[in-house]
Amino acid sequence: MDHLNTFTEFQADLISFTVSPGKIETNTLEHPELNTFHHFKSRVCCKSAEAAFYVFGENRDMLSQNISNLVSAALKTTISLGNSDLIWRAVLTKYSTEETGIDCYSQVELSFDVMESLPLTTVKLKGNDTILNAGNCTSECIISFTPTKEMDQFSIRNLFTINKPEVGKTIVIDSIKKTVTADGVNIWPKASLSSFPTLSPGLNKIEMVPEPLEVTFSYYPMLI
Repeated sequence: MDHLNTFTEFQADLISFTVSPGKIETNTLEHPELNTFHHFKSRVCCKSAEAAFYVFGENRDMLSQNISNLVSAALKTTISLGNSDLIWRAVLTKYSTEETGIDCYSQVELSFDVMESLPLTTVKLKGNDTILNAGNCTSECIISFTPTKEMDQFSIRNLFTINKPEVGKTIVIDSIKKTVTADGVNIWPKASLSSFPTLSPGLNKIEMVPEPLEVTFSYYPMLI
């Protein structure tokens, strides 16, 4: 959703959008004799965002419907602003409405947990190569390929292995949705991976085994 389509679809005019920094949670173990701390199990938490809208309806029923539709669309969405290259993958955490004193207008406040990133990046590889992740933290990715001949398995080192992939079927390993499919059908039993694939900040070496295929990577370069 962006400030233009919310106005067109829900008669919701964006007043403000603010993003607050996330936090880093970490556990520590003290070494008294060395006067140092050992950090472990660190994780970066989501940022938070607040969006405020004036929502209009031709009558009270239309106003209620527009508010309901806006909230439904915001439950799990991607937020973009026309004056920014950044996008925010967002999950609605709470909302509130307030009368404005003007008939058929209400103010709606939406609160989100968000992951900030650059726009979706898609890279097609036709062999072993490198991919630049322009973000500054690990980014989930969507990997797809279509085998052109029979093989016992296909792997990208340190990312995944698919056993006996079917010729002509497009296989998708989606780290965002946490699915592994072939032409949209679940093939999780054929997958061998310790965790869903991610791209580290900077250059990532892509090595295909036993031979190169045309492989597409799509990812949001994440920012903290």
